[in-house]
Amino acid sequence: MKIIIIIILLLTGFVSCASVNIDFPEIDYIADSNYNIKQTYAKVDSISEAIKPKIAELNKMEQIKYISSFIHDSLQFSYIDVPFDSIAPYYGFLSEIISAREGNCMGFSSLYFAICSNLGIDVYAMTYPKHILLTFDYNLKDYYIETTSGFIHGSTEYMNDLDTIKPGKWDKKPLNSKQFHALYVYNVCLEISKRDDYDIVFKLMKDAFMDYSEPDYMADLYAFSAFRTGHYETAALVYADIGKDDRFYSMNINASYISWGNQLAEKGDFQGALDKYYLGLDKISGDKIAIDNIIAVSNNYAVELAKSGDYIKAEGVLHNAETFQHDKLIDNAFVFLYNTWGNDYFSHNNFNKAISVYVKALGKGNDLLINDNIEAAYYNWGIMLLESDDTDTAEKIFKKIFKYKSNSAFANNGLGSASFSRGDYKNAGKYFEKSIEAGDNRMENYYSAGISYYNDGDYKKAKEILNKGLSLSEDREYEEKIQDILNMMK
Repeated sequence: MKIIIIIILLLTGFVSCASVNIDFPEIDYIADSNYNIKQTYAKVDSISEAIKPKIAELNKMEQIKYISSFIHDSLQFSYIDVPFDSIAPYYGFLSEIISAREGNCMGFSSLYFAICSNLGIDVYAMTYPKHILLTFDYNLKDYYIETTSGFIHGSTEYMNDLDTIKPGKWDKKPLNSKQFHALYVYNVCLEISKRDDYDIVFKLMKDAFMDYSEPDYMADLYAFSAFRTGHYETAALVYADIGKDDRFYSMNINASYISWGNQLAEKGDFQGALDKYYLGLDKISGDKIAIDNIIAVSNNYAVELAKSGDYIKAEGVLHNAETFQHDKLIDNAFVFLYNTWGNDYFSHNNFNKAISVYVKALGKGNDLLINDNIEAAYYNWGIMLLESDDTDTAEKIFKKIFKYKSNSAFANNGLGSASFSRGDYKNAGKYFEKSIEAGDNRMENYYSAGISYYNDGDYKKAKEILNKGLSLSEDREYEEKIQDILNMMK
């Protein structure tokens, strides 16, 4: 069975001076189910006992050199072929360091940090993406232990000679136990990410990032694991906080905002979703996925708002969407909105406003339905005016229908009623007949046309249309009325 050994647990061997209290075993257990904590403790204890006596006899510089050489000699670490700017950890997370006698830059720095901390030696770190330098001061001069080689270097001369690191990039900052632990977790998570187990990566990086959020690479891995596990809000906020303007980060922020928006849309939070899509567009202008989502969600949102009676807000949502792209889906949403809005006014007999809203939908789609609604609104408006004896205005209203329907049965019926009201029976009869010709075959129209011609004295025409109506009738009430008029003309 493969045994996973984590040498960082050396610190548990110094029970009397355990100034660093980090739960590495839990991290490593999560990282690998074969982790054997008892064997690790045993190895750590044996190393600790071997180091303690010698350390007490040495000065600070000698202690540092001894610790460094002891780790290399006793564990046979090998870093000679690993370049300075390599990505740590070179061999993956701290696995099999003891049992397989294989070195690892994080393994060395972890062990070195734990020993020095417990011995009270001041140690701080200088970090470069995915890389750690441990350093200490001695006789007013900084010394660096470079984790990929394990050698001790004088700081200034050595650092300035490196091509990969420019002066000014490095700041001497204390690295406390939590921060070092966070870097340790980061390296563990790098290895775990190779098997796409991002649920574990996210769980570990969440705490690590809280302890040490300064390096961009910490934030990057945390944000990426958040994205891969569906924590899009976290991903977006962390990526945005990194503050880089390059296209890589812009694409990541854009994708995070869009996915966050999709989550909100699925929960019915359409406004929240749109807000996130717009933020995504701020990062990548013209992004097709963001625009397509804006169109789809704006349609759903506008329909929901229209159903709840918030027509003005629904209209604003659709206008915003169409600034990005003219789309049939948005047109259909406009038609639904204006018909719903107009119907609301219609139901309250506010026909003038109903028509003004219906008209907005013309040209958006389904004009036949819109024209029917406009026709119905004008007709009902005209009938209401007739009932209040405003015949002249009613007639003007009925005639407005022809702008939207040139052969309107309702317009002709209304004009017939208006003419009848003022005693113009001849024209009333003609209008009622036109209504019938336009498709309004209600017995009421036959009866009204017949009565109009009867009152005008044109009995022949009255009989003709009343008999035709009687032959088509399935309405008992009107059959009796028509028969009464026919009997009067015998």
